[in-house]
Amino acid sequence: MKKRTLILAAVATTTLGLATVHARPRFGMGAGSMMGPGGMDGPAMMLPLLLRSANLTDEQEAQVQKIMADRRTQTRALVREMRAGQAALLDKDRLTRARAQLMDHAVTTALDIRKVLTPEQLARTAKIKDRMRALHDQMRELVAPEEE
Repeated sequence: MKKRTLILAAVATTTLGLATVHARPRFGMGAGSMMGPGGMDGPAMMLPLLLRSANLTDEQEAQVQKIMADRRTQTRALVREMRAGQAALLDKDRLTRARAQLMDHAVTTALDIRKVLTPEQLARTAKIKDRMRALHDQMRELVAPEEE
């Protein structure tokens, strides 16, 4: 069990490290991002990688940067609230509420950014997203306990 936990931690750390290295520090991936301890998965982690693969025009990139900048203060406040709920593990209601608000915020941001992309870019990012999910499933299978 301990060996499996160590392997899983190593795979997760490597994956996060590679995602951070290969994604340019745009779209919220720089210092202080939500990818650190207690960070999010799902839209918060996948969105920057998908945007990088979308081959945005300069105009689209500027629009996305504006959307992200406009939401940065609220995003940080929601992350702080979620972390405070995690720190006070006894306050499960606060943590649940903060996670739900943060997820709603992330989905709204992703939907607004989606409006900036062309149909071709949306199709490309959908393919990339499917491939990333398949890789994630493969990683889970790799570290799953062997059935006897």
